[in-house]
Amino acid sequence: MFTHAHKEEAKDDIVHKSRHAANTIRNGTRRVKDDVSNDIGESVDAVKEDLQDIARTAGRHFRAMANSTEENMAAKIRDNPLQSNLIALAVGVALGVFLIRR
Repeated sequence: MFTHAHKEEAKDDIVHKSRHAANTIRNGTRRVKDDVSNDIGESVDAVKEDLQDIARTAGRHFRAMANSTEENMAAKIRDNPLQSNLIALAVGVALGVFLIRR
């Protein structure tokens, strides 16, 4: 049978192994947490860079479209000055009537 000394030795061995297992789990958990944090940080940085690229591209396209529209409008006004002035007069009158009735 087991003597008291054997029981104490077995108990000490179990306590030691339990502490070692707890430390191993704790260290593994820390490593996993650090790895996940790094992965998330890298993913967030990649998404941020992608969004910045998309915003830059959209800005360039919008500026190009606005410049093109402005050039087209300027050309139409130059080509049809009388019609452009009559449209501007009609819009001014319509706005004036709308604002006075409020």
